[in-house]
Amino acid sequence: LSLRHPNLIQLLGGCWTLEDVNVCIVLELCEKGTLDNLLEKEPTRSRLSWAKHKLPIATGVARGMTYLHAQRPPIIHRDLKPANVLLGADLTPKVGDMGTALEMADGAEEKVAGAGTPLFQAPEVLRREQADERCDVWSYGCVLCCLSTRSINPYHPVPPAKAIELVEQLKLQPRAPRESPLGGVVDIATELEYEDRTSFEE
Repeated sequence: LSLRHPNLIQLLGGCWTLEDVNVCIVLELCEKGTLDNLLEKEPTRSRLSWAKHKLPIATGVARGMTYLHAQRPPIIHRDLKPANVLLGADLTPKVGDMGTALEMADGAEEKVAGAGTPLFQAPEVLRREQADERCDVWSYGCVLCCLSTRSINPYHPVPPAKAIELVEQLKLQPRAPRESPLGGVVDIATELEYEDRTSFEE
């Protein structure tokens, strides 16, 4: 309950039963659903403009992730993707589904792999190598590609299974279309070696 930011989904409360361990949580209402739902709705997709919709969504997600990574120790989301970006009534983005989040305390580098959605995972996570919070930056680059192409596959037109295989082999990076204003950000967010990747703070 201590994490509070306008671009993070707010946990309002919860309850559980001891006998059968049922857990219920109450989150703030996000009337417009998820970003992947928005991208898949054809009539809505064509009405999304860069200035009014896409850039504010991209900026809001970055602000929420910057807040998580600024915690001490940093909090890694580990499953950033369009399905985990919820949208308020005015399309304010809120990063949600913190179920796989991990505090990046000493020795956590080896625990980063093993959670998340493969299509949005960084190469080092897919390869189960040492990783840090910059694996979220790769995932953010994938989300920006989805915003740019209006597809829920950041590697479109490469099929998801083939894309995962190529990323793991360090042979594929997500790339935004030439006309996207986010292309440069995608490039620095998805460097194959995580040491070369930018951070949210930068």
